[in-house]
Amino acid sequence: MASIMKYETDNGEITLSKDIVKRYLVSGQADRVTDQEIVMFMQMCKYQNLNPFLREAYLIKFGNAPATMVTGKDTFVKRASKSKLCTGYEAGVIV
Repeated sequence: MASIMKYETDNGEITLSKDIVKRYLVSGQADRVTDQEIVMFMQMCKYQNLNPFLREAYLIKFGNAPATMVTGKDTFVKRASKSKLCTGYEAGVIV
């Protein structure tokens, strides 16, 4: 895999590298994240057109457990609102 990955999102071009992910985008223990986990995260972001700088995706690492890759809630809301099938939604406490 190339050391730098570029791809387009709805918010413009994203440039990711292992170093960028490790320094700025890992939540938790960045020193424990493996290269394989970083590459998987970068690929997930690319194929799903996610912008991790806008917190559309998270790479979370604690201890020796495998890293967790999470898609942000707002990403699902944005994608749903773009669908013709979405006629709106309600949130909060409805009485």
